[in-house]
Amino acid sequence: MSETAPDSAEIIAELYVDLVEQTMIYAMCALATYEYIITFNQERTMIWRRKWSMVTWIFMANRYLLMSSTIWDVAPSTAELFA
Repeated sequence: MSETAPDSAEIIAELYVDLVEQTMIYAMCALATYEYIITFNQERTMIWRRKWSMVTWIFMANRYLLMSSTIWDVAPSTAELFA
């Protein structure tokens, strides 16, 4: 009987850390989504209607690769949470 069962305080602390982590992930996603929504009209006016240059490509890569990376990172944790 060398193994000891984790006491309930350790379990609660671990669950709390997981809850805080998930909440922070969702908060960051909500903030990023909000930023994309409120700046979309400016992006459409200033970026999409101009001649495509290297700066335009860098802007689009920065904006949309970050968004796709965030979705890629959040999707597995969301699937585990609701499975």
